[in-house]
Amino acid sequence: RAKQSAFQKLQAAYYQALNEYYKPLQSAKTPEEAAKIKLDPKKDPNRLYAPKFLHYAESAGKTQDAFQAWLMVEQLAQQGQDTKDEEKATAEIMAKFIDTPWIGQFATALPYSDYSLPHDARVKKLSALLIKIGNTTKLDSVKASALYARGQLIGGEGQGDPASAARFYREVLAKYPDTPEGKRAKGDIFEMENLVVGKPAPDIEATDQDGVKFKLSDYRGKVVVLDFWGFW
Repeated sequence: RAKQSAFQKLQAAYYQALNEYYKPLQSAKTPEEAAKIKLDPKKDPNRLYAPKFLHYAESAGKTQDAFQAWLMVEQLAQQGQDTKDEEKATAEIMAKFIDTPWIGQFATALPYSDYSLPHDARVKKLSALLIKIGNTTKLDSVKASALYARGQLIGGEGQGDPASAARFYREVLAKYPDTPEGKRAKGDIFEMENLVVGKPAPDIEATDQDGVKFKLSDYRGKVVVLDFWGFW
């Protein structure tokens, strides 16, 4: 069993404290019971551990653990609406780690950050960061992450500009088809082009409850309800 680093121990302690903090809510049997539970904000692990991650990040140099610590600083700063620490973490990550393979993880998370900003300002800020990452790195894996993230940012999880997002996805697929982002881009493009209102549903083959094989196209022109379910 590999020995835990100081960062891993700190992170494990944080998640354990987080679990303990929210245990009363998780144990509530009804919404009414949960509504009566009052958590002490002074004991919130996000508040207590933010300075610990910051201290570690500042002292760990340009190591992978330092990078992960800065990610935690940014995450907790966003949750606590601490703009100062959030901006500090972003600046440190871009200055120290932009030439490392780890920066791809930061790029992947950017489309889901800075929601406190107005939409246009948010897109402008995050796009600039992603463009800089893509232009600086020499790694195809990171270039793919940054390019795909730009599509995610512009697409706004289906609520933004799908045509512009699709252009980014097609570029990822053309340049980096064998990366995880290339494979996701292929699926995103298929979804945009086929799984939208007004498009014929892709044909599927299945077996009904009586063991009879059928195709969805067998019911074309009829009202069909599809119920997808499974075991997890």
